[in-house]
Amino acid sequence: MEPVPSPATLRDSRLAPRKRPRSPRGEASVEGLLDATAAGLVEEGFGSLTTTRIAARAGVGVGTLYEYFPGKEALVATLAARLVARREAALTATLEGSGSLSRRVYRWVSAWLRHEARSPALTTVVRATMLELEGPEHLRQSLRGPEEVLRTLLRESGTYAPDVAVYLAVRSIDGVVASWLLESPERLQRPEVRNGLVQLVLSVLASEQAA
Repeated sequence: MEPVPSPATLRDSRLAPRKRPRSPRGEASVEGLLDATAAGLVEEGFGSLTTTRIAARAGVGVGTLYEYFPGKEALVATLAARLVARREAALTATLEGSGSLSRRVYRWVSAWLRHEARSPALTTVVRATMLELEGPEHLRQSLRGPEEVLRTLLRESGTYAPDVAVYLAVRSIDGVVASWLLESPERLQRPEVRNGLVQLVLSVLASEQAA
């Protein structure tokens, strides 16, 4: 079972789980609730989602849901935290290889696109819901991982870039990905898109170095 975020990692008490499961049965219940929340979000949207329907879809009583989560907001926040953690793990894994700066940026961008393309509908609705619930703070927190990986990549490549360059590069990728997830998610796996985003990142880094 993937870890459930602790209250310390979630800034709003509505978004924090009440407790962690401590038995295989509890873990199965939480996983079922999260799966049911994901399916309900994609099919119905956050506004139509209710804890009663989530519990029914998961095959548990609503009391079980409230044992672990204070409401549907915390379930969505847990899904969001998992998506962010998976993306960060995928990006961190790209640091294991060597090569030129352009090659390493290529791997970083490719890993980001592959991750987002796995479940575009869920990623889109979770992102929109969390921005509604938490505002810009969600964006700031969710992009800290990609920023740190890019900083490490640059440092290991012997390349200096100011923080503003990292900020612009990460938010450029995030913005383009978010738009295409809405418009045509299949484009995320096209070579010309991947190559264009690599060049975008390299151009941002180069322009800020020269400034």
